[in-house]
Amino acid sequence: MGVSGGILQPSWPERLADLLPVLLVWLDREGRIVRVNPFFAAFTGFTVEEVVGLDWFETFVPPRERHRVRAVHAATLTDISTSGTLNAIVRRDGSEADIEWQNRALHAEDGAFEGCLAFGVDATERVRARRALEHSEAMLAEAQRIAHIGSWELDLRTMQARWSAETYRILEVDPGTSDLFEQFVARIHPDDRPGGVARFEAAVTSGAPVDELARLLMPDGRIKWVRQRAGLMNVDLDERGQPTRMVGTLEDVTERVLGEQAITAERTLLRSTIEVFPGFAGVYTKDGALVSANSAARRLSGRTDDRTAPWALPGWPTAETGASLREGFTRALTEGEARFEIRVGSLEIEAAFEPIRDTDGEITHVAAFGLDVTPRNRALARAQASEARLIEAQRIARVGSWELDLSTNVLRWSDEVFRIFEIDPRSFAASYEAFLATIHPEDRPRVDDAYQRSLRERRPYEVGHRLLMPDGRVKHVHERGEHAFDAAGTPVRSVGTVHDVTLLVDAEERLRRVLDAMAPFVAVLDLEGRFVEVNRAPSSSSARIATPCSGRSCGSDRPGRSTRPPWPRCGRACGAPRRARCSART
Repeated sequence: MGVSGGILQPSWPERLADLLPVLLVWLDREGRIVRVNPFFAAFTGFTVEEVVGLDWFETFVPPRERHRVRAVHAATLTDISTSGTLNAIVRRDGSEADIEWQNRALHAEDGAFEGCLAFGVDATERVRARRALEHSEAMLAEAQRIAHIGSWELDLRTMQARWSAETYRILEVDPGTSDLFEQFVARIHPDDRPGGVARFEAAVTSGAPVDELARLLMPDGRIKWVRQRAGLMNVDLDERGQPTRMVGTLEDVTERVLGEQAITAERTLLRSTIEVFPGFAGVYTKDGALVSANSAARRLSGRTDDRTAPWALPGWPTAETGASLREGFTRALTEGEARFEIRVGSLEIEAAFEPIRDTDGEITHVAAFGLDVTPRNRALARAQASEARLIEAQRIARVGSWELDLSTNVLRWSDEVFRIFEIDPRSFAASYEAFLATIHPEDRPRVDDAYQRSLRERRPYEVGHRLLMPDGRVKHVHERGEHAFDAAGTPVRSVGTVHDVTLLVDAEERLRRVLDAMAPFVAVLDLEGRFVEVNRAPSSSSARIATPCSGRSCGSDRPGRSTRPPWPRCGRACGAPRRARCSART
């Protein structure tokens, strides 16, 4: 580092210093160079004469080092000698060298300060090696941290251990803790500890390497899984020639073990699910070799241990079945999936082939599933046949059915209702309002009132009304309906029937016209003697009828008594409207 003082006269010590293979620098109190030896000049690329009088700190010390080097120089001025101080110097060509210095103050015989003398040794390679080692150790520590792998060393004579930083982190032990071997043993799960210690002792005795999984029990109750690898070092042997050190690594594999356990559990669950799947399931390689199959598939194919392609199994009843299987397998590989029905003997199977891909999206296997849909298809066929019969019965009886979802106002009509109303299903916006619009305008309020009243009173209803066709024709229908209510009493659905009674009404009208054209008076009475129907008889036959006869009994001016024949008291002369109904029910 430096030295300062008065100019020394040449003497044999100086001449000896000029011969030393070390850097010698004399600095004055301000840090200016008084003298350097030839080795320094040659090392830095200067001449001795060039450097005399230069400021040591500004010329040779890099800016980053100047503050620290000035502090060392100031300490030397107070007669504090330093040894092993390391700092860089700058050579003439701009390169740097790391120098290890020894510094001391020089005093005259009378004790006066004469300067600072520094001896420097080139430590560049040593510093580089040390920095490389530090860098390597830092990289190793970082690699261990990233990989969750710690290292350790155990002296078998003293049972004293040394751990890397990652080992401390894995075991969650404070770096200042002593008795590290005991700390590791204490971390082993109590259930695994006796076996782990026994295997360690056996490895020390036999020299066999250790490679095992172990559970660690953390203080907070967590479980960690570690993989321990260890072996004896055949260096530093004792007097008997036995190894005295064991080294090893400790890898935290908790995530991997838990992941494998989860995968194993998932696979077990998947196998169990496939096994209880109410159908046939199998997994095949891309070449068609069977990897696994559930018991239902094995029973269906008639084989339990065959690993050939599914379409090659001799258990399949027909060649067509095998061809269908091959087609589905091929389509799964080329198109991504395949779904269709095949027949296996008397069974109808709904088959599905799906590719299984790896994380890169490449197909590795094909999964095949089959579901016996024979009962479903048969039930569907029966339902379709029943529906066809119902449709035909409705057509013959001219009775249609309907359903109104009150939460969505969606109205559903059977085909016969559409035929009765003569409406194209494709052009009908099925709703309650659309239904009302089809009713004869004169009947519309009455029908709506009957429906709404039945909802309020929560009872079935029936009502007859007319339909006005676009061409002016009138149809007569009779409707019945009832409602479903939820737990709160809110109506949620209405269902009912529509009966086309146009033919009956028309026949009744024709009969009425015939009766009205008859000269004799004609009447229909119920079992209690009340009038139900009367014809429009000639006025001469009903001249004595002065008031309407509705609800009257035969031969009496008061309802309920029947002492005389009814015909003198009834007729159109009473003013009753055409087709008057004289029953108390009307």
